[in-house]
Amino acid sequence: MHGNKVKIENHKSKIEKRKARIAHFERLRRALMLSAFLCVSAAGQVSLSIAPGSTLTVSGEPQMILSGNWSNPGNFLPGQGVVVFNGPAAQSLMNLSPQGFYHLTVEKSGDLALNGPLLIQQRLEVISGDLELNGNSITLAAGAMLSETPGNTVKGAAGSISITRTLNAPSEVDAGGLGATITSNQNLGATTITRWHDTRLVNGNTSIRRSYEIIPQNNFNLNATLAFKYDESELNGTPESDLKLFRSADNGQSWAFAGGSVNPALNVITLSGIDAFSLWTAVGVDCLPGILGDVNGDGAANSGDGLILLSYDVGLAIPPAILERINAGFGDVNGDGSSNSTDALIILSQDVGFPVPFPVGQLVCL
Repeated sequence: MHGNKVKIENHKSKIEKRKARIAHFERLRRALMLSAFLCVSAAGQVSLSIAPGSTLTVSGEPQMILSGNWSNPGNFLPGQGVVVFNGPAAQSLMNLSPQGFYHLTVEKSGDLALNGPLLIQQRLEVISGDLELNGNSITLAAGAMLSETPGNTVKGAAGSISITRTLNAPSEVDAGGLGATITSNQNLGATTITRWHDTRLVNGNTSIRRSYEIIPQNNFNLNATLAFKYDESELNGTPESDLKLFRSADNGQSWAFAGGSVNPALNVITLSGIDAFSLWTAVGVDCLPGILGDVNGDGAANSGDGLILLSYDVGLAIPPAILERINAGFGDVNGDGSSNSTDALIILSQDVGFPVPFPVGQLVCL
């Protein structure tokens, strides 16, 4: 008798779940004016398909919860609705054109795979699981925000997420929540920030799985500060304490050391004194940062350093701290593997204003 009671209770529970599902569909039916199909699989997964030439129009602020897939070869007018992907297995979202979602939430096990371009009008939340770009792009409207939780992110070896916002004298502005926080007393104007999630080959080292391309309308004499946010799932085996920023002005063909201070507790690398923005990534390097040609460690490469190198080349005694910097390579400005009078003459020429074909005075990490 006890066993029969359990069976009856289980049967009632199934009936209640079915009633709740029917009630949810009825609420959706009243909220949506559509030419679309809601499909329920044998496993109870709910998918939505908008037929070609058809339009799904959202009225009010309904919440659509999908445990299956989204397929949209047609048109979607999201209103102020919320679409939640919460399936227990992998799900996919397909748009043939960059159709807009007002508020999209990923709260699931596994990945939601993007199979087409996506536009977010208000909010994109990744609460659990990941949003796999799968080679596609997400565009955030100027007022939209991305919200992620640790270990649950937008990701993908191909594809990107971007936003364009006007930044005038920004103070700790993280446009769109992408994780690139900018401060400057200058007006940057319309600024496009694009986040990528592939690794980069940086001077023989592999970067973490995140990079930012920052393109302001005004990109000169910014004296800006960048706080570069990353997720620990993107570290690619790199010790956080070794992370330094590198920048590229030629779309990743070459990279220059930029430095920065890492805060592992906050997962952020901060760098100040940036004159112009470009493409940025983070690399784990164990090296000594400094100015090329600055052998005395005063922060500049000038005639004083040139005279020290002349003294070093003829065998005069050099203070141990300066000798350590020379041995590290800060005096080898022409890159021939040694520090000598030739390097001294190059530094002296630079100091009096002659052009030299070497990166004297640039920040390096040796």
